[in-house]
Amino acid sequence: MKKILIIHNEYQKFGGEDSVANQEIKLLSDSFDVRTLKFSNSNNLLINFFNLVFSKSNPISYFKTMKILNSFKPDIAYIHNTWFTASNSIFNALRKKNIDTLIKIHNFRVDCLNGIHFRENNICHKCNSQNRFMGIFYRCYKNSFIYSFIISRYSKKFYQSLKFKNIKKILVLSNFHKEYFENLGFHTEKIEVLNNSVKSPVLINEKPSESKNVVFVGRISQEKGIIELLNVWKEIDEYELKIIGDGPLYTSLKTENKKSNIKFLGFLSQKEIYAELSSARALVFPTKLYEGQGMVPSEASIIGLPVISPNLGGMKQLFPRNNYFMYDSSDLNDFKNKIHLLKNNNYVDEQGLSNRKYTLSKFAEQSNNINILNLFNNLN
Repeated sequence: MKKILIIHNEYQKFGGEDSVANQEIKLLSDSFDVRTLKFSNSNNLLINFFNLVFSKSNPISYFKTMKILNSFKPDIAYIHNTWFTASNSIFNALRKKNIDTLIKIHNFRVDCLNGIHFRENNICHKCNSQNRFMGIFYRCYKNSFIYSFIISRYSKKFYQSLKFKNIKKILVLSNFHKEYFENLGFHTEKIEVLNNSVKSPVLINEKPSESKNVVFVGRISQEKGIIELLNVWKEIDEYELKIIGDGPLYTSLKTENKKSNIKFLGFLSQKEIYAELSSARALVFPTKLYEGQGMVPSEASIIGLPVISPNLGGMKQLFPRNNYFMYDSSDLNDFKNKIHLLKNNNYVDEQGLSNRKYTLSKFAEQSNNINILNLFNNLN
């Protein structure tokens, strides 16, 4: 039986990457001999600063990795997040032991200091894999020159580490991201699209047109398009907008809201979110980011909802080609038109059913898990 070491740096606030990592740990553990090496970013400011400073190469993380490599002797290492306590030192340890390594990329930290290519309310490509000076100049990480300088060192080393010979596969979440990494200079055969699996829900929305509720699920922040959504909703009276999630703009936007058909629900459990989606007319997901594989749109689709979303980055792969509700990300009027299109009951039900069939065929847990297992089984 193959031995797989899975390495992941958990986020301080549990998020999508953590969920995917845990899901894949469980899946692989059923078919392989799996050990996990998890790092976390401490709440202690002094420890956190030490780990940040050494995010390029952390000696403590290196020795922790070497210890488990020596005791477990894995055939394969599988990496998710390395920022920032794990650091790039884990790549040095894996290269020293010549361990075949796969890494799943969830963001753009390889050439962008904030990892999302977003600045001043727009997509930004001021930095690249060879030069990250503008990210330092614009203080793109935590609005700090010092922190931005620190992450620029990490980012440069991360890019270099991905070119190590023992890195057998760079796993990305869409063809958009595959092409992106090809343009960064990585060999095509080294990059493979591996989608995240989407669980089939218990609750199905077979007739979304019967609902008057539209749902937003996500971080309440500028880059998720929440401000534009609320501005558009000033013209909407026939549907209730339920906003699920928390974030830096939550309190101010909730306080400023004067419309009775906009409800801020705050953080909800996944079960509660599924319940809201199963009784909604549509999900609106007005992100301004490239995204990886947006799990919320996929989960809404598999339940049977139409999703209003931009044709941006990895979002295009989430839906069938014929889609009434995908809009031009640079055209606010197109976004408005797609929201008004929700008045068409036939379009709502037709797109919801089409989204469900497409998601079941491409991302459903039952079939996609086979692709994940085959990847590890076939790796020599």
